[in-house]
Amino acid sequence: MRAMTYRGPYRVRVEEKPDPRIEHPSDAIVRVERAAICGSDLHLYHGMMPDTRVGHTFGHEFIGVVEQVGPSVRSLDVGDRVMVPFHISCGSCWFCARGLFTNCHNVNPNATAVGGIFGYSHTTGGDDGGQAERVRVPFAEVGPQAQPLAQPLAGPAGVVKRYAYRRFSEGRLAHWMLFVVGDRIDVATHRVTDALRGRPDRLLHETGARSERGTHPVRARLGSSRRDRRHQLLDPVVANWGWLAAIGGVVVVVVRRLRRR
Repeated sequence: MRAMTYRGPYRVRVEEKPDPRIEHPSDAIVRVERAAICGSDLHLYHGMMPDTRVGHTFGHEFIGVVEQVGPSVRSLDVGDRVMVPFHISCGSCWFCARGLFTNCHNVNPNATAVGGIFGYSHTTGGDDGGQAERVRVPFAEVGPQAQPLAQPLAGPAGVVKRYAYRRFSEGRLAHWMLFVVGDRIDVATHRVTDALRGRPDRLLHETGARSERGTHPVRARLGSSRRDRRHQLLDPVVANWGWLAAIGGVVVVVVRRLRRR
């Protein structure tokens, strides 16, 4: 496969590397479709991250399609499109059991201060990252999340987003306002679809925005304090910012049309 490789400070190149393979029963092999280039990669590129070895592949956030799974993987199937977070976690150690997945002690033999991170030097485990055609994902049942094979410019949301592309450049405020409108329409469409199929609204529960009891998990730990009451006052504004932005986008478009007349 082809992959980005580190050749020393300020030097990277695309080279041929062996395809990753299943090494443990909980592994998965993901064919990368999209990989992020993070600002944190500059620390590696500049040679500022300890134990960044020649040949290492960067990229700690990526999306792709599952090509192979180990015999212990039950939550993913071949062909699933997955979003893979930056950290690698076992899901069962003391830290993972308390939700501190980035401190997992079972994935990084080189350090105890940090867990494993894709494509971020051997200080964080040495696992190659997503700036490659394929990646081996350890503990594939814990981190990767299956994503729907969505068509981003299809349906009602697509109509709005295509209009934004045709009428406004990406640097214009109206372009991004209209994209927020499209995103909110997309969320509402999925909620209606889930309701018609008899499934509960999974958006808040799966993202951890609220617990099963409908309370914010952070506030549940803080308790009823004065600061907690301030959070409760701000919550409606934060929760509905998208709709506020959507309304703003519509207003911008209407005002522009009126001015042209």
